[in-house]
Amino acid sequence: MFARDSQKLGFKPLLIGQTGIGDPAAFEDQVGVPGATAKFRTISMVKYTPADPEMEKWRKLVEAKFPGDRLSVFNLFGIGSAQVLVEALKRAGAELTREKLISELANIHDLSIDVFGAPITCTATDHRCNKSPAWLAKEPSGPVKVLSVTRVD
Repeated sequence: MFARDSQKLGFKPLLIGQTGIGDPAAFEDQVGVPGATAKFRTISMVKYTPADPEMEKWRKLVEAKFPGDRLSVFNLFGIGSAQVLVEALKRAGAELTREKLISELANIHDLSIDVFGAPITCTATDHRCNKSPAWLAKEPSGPVKVLSVTRVD
């Protein structure tokens, strides 16, 4: 792994991840070399970290349903996506059809979601509804921090 081997060689570049490496705490554990992720930054679909006070409700639910597990950034991805889907299902009504669901998903505008960086807006031609990614970092042995949220148009 590049992060681990570059640390061993004393090469300490700024490392930038993508949403596949959306949980800096998990990545630090996987690298397993102290300090190797000190300059690691990654993009995330969510504006909070699992340790943020705003996520207390979700942390308690995960711990209650899955004892011994911890709330992760990846859980937050699913929570946000599920909230969008639930809203579209509510709008589609009791006589649900595939077409109604697709139509309602395409008509979500300025929907506030617990974990996303800004409200969600979808259209029939633009399905990239979450346009406010966050940048995350984690100091060695420290908490994951949100550095900023970027609005992409």
